Formats: sequence, structure tokens, C-alpha cells
Amino acid sequence: METVNVDQAKTNLSELLLRVELGEEIIISNRGIAIAKLVPYFDFCFTTPLLCDNVLQFGRQFEIYAEYPTDCD
Repeated sequence: METVNVDQAKTNLSELLLRVELGEEIIISNRGIAIAKLVPYFDFCFTTPLLCDNVLQFGRQFEIYAEYPTDCD
């Protein structure tokens, strides 16, 4: 995981976003202190129903419950 400072992030934001889109995680720091983490965004609303059913079934099997979005705008 790479760390970049705020100035580097502002200058290279498009490049950083492309790298994050490919699965990389990037830390943004300010004066050497981590303040943010760029991570890929995963939206349950764009998955197939089969995948969502499998995730929910897995959670039930291990008694893991989470709230998943039901309304996607």
C-alpha cells in the first residue's frame, strides 16, 4: 500500500483513482500523518441477485448479519 502526501494526491488524483479502480489501496497523509485511505468502491446494487443471495446465505450460515442497501438511486 503506497502513501502519498496531499500535494501529490491533488496533482495526481486521476492516476491514483485509476490505480484504486484496479484494486490498489492508497493512503493520503498530511505532514506524515495518515488522514485518508482511497479504496475501491463496491456497490451491492450493481451485483447480480445470485451473488447477493450467496452473501446473505453465507452470513446466515455463520450468524453474521449486516444491513445491505435495499434502495439504490
